[in-house]
Amino acid sequence: MRRVAASLVPPWLEPLLTTSFFSVCSLHSDAARNERNMFCLDCGGAGVGAFCIYCRSDCHSGHRVIQIRRSSYHDVVRVAEIQKVLDIGGVQTYVINSARVLFLNERPQPRPPGKGRLPHVRDLRPSPARSLPLLLPRL
Repeated sequence: MRRVAASLVPPWLEPLLTTSFFSVCSLHSDAARNERNMFCLDCGGAGVGAFCIYCRSDCHSGHRVIQIRRSSYHDVVRVAEIQKVLDIGGVQTYVINSARVLFLNERPQPRPPGKGRLPHVRDLRPSPARSLPLLLPRL
């Protein structure tokens, strides 16, 4: 496995991968669509974390912001958004609801076949390519 020099990793990548998304925004708890599903690449390395669409208008206008989405209880980001700031070559992407997405953390693998059960074709495939934490930034 290839390791990436710390100087090549953008300061917002680690916070993006460790941030909890989709809780209710405490500043806009009475508003509709108040889930914290946005992440600012310009402020993310400074510990800002996740925020809602209303916080984006208030504090992050003009910043590079990506929207985090949910797929089967896992956080994903659209390839069209993340490839503008990271080289995602060699990272497994998926098509979900006709949008190409990238899982922020490793996608769970199918369970091994049970006793007396034949393996499913998917179970025989090698594990997917690298996940987002091993990406190299665009230079």
